Amino acid sequence: MPYAPSSAGLPTQLPVSPSRPHSRPPHSRTLSKESVNDATVLYTAVKSLYDLTGDVKAVFGKHYVPETASFIDPLVTITHDTKACVGQFRALRGLFSRAEIKTRSVTRGGNHLVIDWQIKYFPRGLPSLCAFFLHTITILTLETESEAPETSTDSMRISRHVDHWSLHELLSSVPVLSFFYSTLWRPIFGKSSSFLTNAVCDYFEGRSGRCEDEREGTSRGADFFGGGGGWGGDEGGGEALRGPVGPKVSSKEALAE
Repeated sequence: MPYAPSSAGLPTQLPVSPSRPHSRPPHSRTLSKESVNDATVLYTAVKSLYDLTGDVKAVFGKHYVPETASFIDPLVTITHDTKACVGQFRALRGLFSRAEIKTRSVTRGGNHLVIDWQIKYFPRGLPSLCAFFLHTITILTLETESEAPETSTDSMRISRHVDHWSLHELLSSVPVLSFFYSTLWRPIFGKSSSFLTNAVCDYFEGRSGRCEDEREGTSRGADFFGGGGGWGGDEGGGEALRGPVGPKVSSKEALAE
């Protein structure tokens, strides 16, 4: 069910209006207090990875499945390697000096936690004017530890971390790069790819047309030389070339002659 970020940055359950007791969707389920606590703890931990305030190793050690966690985004795919996943988030600290996050929504459904947020990154060593926004949707797949009690906030761990974001949106939001991407790259690539596609299609269409003409010419030639009424046919002119057929003569008559 949906959550909204509170003023403290933590998700809180959206209230149902007392005057509209049926405002909650009929298919939604009321989450237990422990489940809400799990979502809040995990949201806070993952948020600290993106705003560069948390200890990456500590977050992964406490809230991610040991050894076999997976991380996927439009650029990389890491499966069943928690240590490699840690490296991806440690790289953020080397690329950016700080990050500001605006959380749009946090949704818990089944064993998934979906976070929709807008992240503003400040590249390290560059002025703040070079900061850019990245709209990211994070989907976390959760697993329950069998040895942990169900009421414990540490019972849920993240086994799969997937980030969805648009490469177009990223390139369009980076200063300077967005100018070359929107003004030069996209128009040039659009026209050149269309020109190349049309040239290839026209070539094969023309070649196909020539083959059809050749097949039709061959068919007309075969009809002329081998068909009825021609020189080599069995009717008409063919009889004229062979001449009249004489009467049959027996072998005895031939010997007598």
